[in-house]
Amino acid sequence: MTSPQRLSLMVLFTVSAFAGAGTIHYQTPMLAAFAAEFGADPAAAGWVATLSFGGFLLGTIFFVPLGDRFDKRRLILAELSVLIVALLAMAAAPSLATLAGAVLLDCGLRAALVANVTLVTSVAPDARSRFNTVFGAHLWAGNTTGAFLASTALAYAGWLAVCAIAVSASCLALLVQWRSRPPSP
Repeated sequence: MTSPQRLSLMVLFTVSAFAGAGTIHYQTPMLAAFAAEFGADPAAAGWVATLSFGGFLLGTIFFVPLGDRFDKRRLILAELSVLIVALLAMAAAPSLATLAGAVLLDCGLRAALVANVTLVTSVAPDARSRFNTVFGAHLWAGNTTGAFLASTALAYAGWLAVCAIAVSASCLALLVQWRSRPPSP
């Protein structure tokens, strides 16, 4: 693989990481809005955040190991596709319990994005430390930016706008992954 091809794939992976990670912490600023929307106790709405991180833990335990058995690229594409459905279910949730279930699935599936690290290192084994650094930096920048965008969208347009941003970012990550077509180890 030539240097421009490697750079191109690295850019695609970092955009995907940024967009995908950007929606991990989007629900935290919305807890009060969830409580108000569904007439729930603020403590009950707090379980949404707890379930989101519990979902990420369960996804790490159950979904990430699938990358050892299945093509990682296809696994990521499937994960992102189901993730978009979970986000749409969240936006259409008729109750706090349904919303919490969608968030649990959403964050559980996001754990599968860890499989991207393997794909990044396969692009340039001789530069894997540098590529992992760039990938990780974009992953954390996406987390930070996602929380900021969620808070801003919530303040100006409500929690459904936050869901729309999350769906858009996930669609971008899906498109980037689909277009990259890297060899999967």
